[in-house]
Amino acid sequence: YLGIDLKAGRRDRVRGVMVTEWSDVFYHPVTLSTGSEQIQTVVGFAEHPSTPGLLGRIGFFENFHLAFDPIGLSLEILPVEKHSA
Repeated sequence: YLGIDLKAGRRDRVRGVMVTEWSDVFYHPVTLSTGSEQIQTVVGFAEHPSTPGLLGRIGFFENFHLAFDPIGLSLEILPVEKHSA
């Protein structure tokens, strides 16, 4: 887990829409990088591989736009432009 002590994080119990069993998730602050962009956010790591991979979207989707190209089988990740108030 990227050198992270999994169980040292904040523990929570989650389950997906189609999953009936609860799974432990441990939250840790991380830096996500794509290209030259970096953001600080909190990521939940599941202990068991049977836990669905997409656990949330807070901290990523408000910072990046994603564009899927099903024909070219590509994914483009672009930073959201920050506007000063």
